[in-house]
Amino acid sequence: MCQLGSLPPEGVMRFSSQQFRDALMTCGLLAGEFALDIADTTFPTGSWFASARAIESGLAYEDETSAVFRLPDLGDTLREARGLLDARKATLHLPHALKETPLREFLCTLAYGAAALEGTSLQRAPEEYQEHASHSVQVVVGWRTNTQRAGALFDNRAALLEAYPGDAVRILPVGRWRELVEQFRRQLEADKDLPSLVAEWRSSVIADRFGKPESGLAGRPGGRDLTEAAQNYLVAFALPERERLNILAKVCEQLRKLLAAESDPLVRIVACGLLQLAYYHSGHESDAAAVVIPGLPASFQRLGASMRALAARCRNTPPPEVVWRSGLGFAEISPRPEDAELEVTLGRTRLAGAVRTHA
Repeated sequence: MCQLGSLPPEGVMRFSSQQFRDALMTCGLLAGEFALDIADTTFPTGSWFASARAIESGLAYEDETSAVFRLPDLGDTLREARGLLDARKATLHLPHALKETPLREFLCTLAYGAAALEGTSLQRAPEEYQEHASHSVQVVVGWRTNTQRAGALFDNRAALLEAYPGDAVRILPVGRWRELVEQFRRQLEADKDLPSLVAEWRSSVIADRFGKPESGLAGRPGGRDLTEAAQNYLVAFALPERERLNILAKVCEQLRKLLAAESDPLVRIVACGLLQLAYYHSGHESDAAAVVIPGLPASFQRLGASMRALAARCRNTPPPEVVWRSGLGFAEISPRPEDAELEVTLGRTRLAGAVRTHA
């Protein structure tokens, strides 16, 4: 309650704008309605006050009874915004977000950030909200968009990391957005050492072919599906021919679905290699030859060479002129050691002991 004083007998009181300002700034309320208390009865006036700054910083802590959600016009919009602060929304309306009020930047920031960072569907085009969104969220979304455009170009990760807008990330209004962007930054850091990332994943599959092996790659979009397909691929070769072919058919289906869905670029690279191997070992040479080789970073040069050579073998055409220079190949992505021997027959140089990556 914000007390402005007692009404004198004549029924008229005068207040300076400074008195109103001081009373409202010290009352601790985000919003409220002016009212008169007469003879223990409260008479609402229909006039409201609100602090945009207080709402921006305190909305996440308001419960359903808050006067904020009864503000004329803005109440329902702020209620929906409050829900967004707690959890991702598939759709978002925020009907008065674009209305010219002191809260427009805050509400447009929420709308644009939700659309750009979480895929939320908006009532209007995201660009309309972007125009009024905060500079910080626009900077973060711009950086994230640049990393998505880079796609599988893993070789430019250092430049993307150098451009990471840490200050802008720290002041994003939604905590899970900050974690989302920071998690992606950590993923870019991990991408700087792809051999270790893939080796960790491969070892986890071999060590736990029937469970739920954990690895950095398995935790990425599509990573669980890739891991399960690799486990099935490994298990298939311990079974009689009929069962093996049935499981390899399942592996091919799993990998096709993975490649048709949104998934991490590194997951897609490994999935393409495994899909070609699964087709080849199940006798579907034409399908193996038709697997599209994705754009590969330098650290996967051998995989590209091996996939082209295997495709030529499946077509029964002369092997292409390829060189297995460096990086990861079938030997490093497949949990099955025999695929390293297959790669040697395709032209990759056999090294002493296990096949490993050249410097």
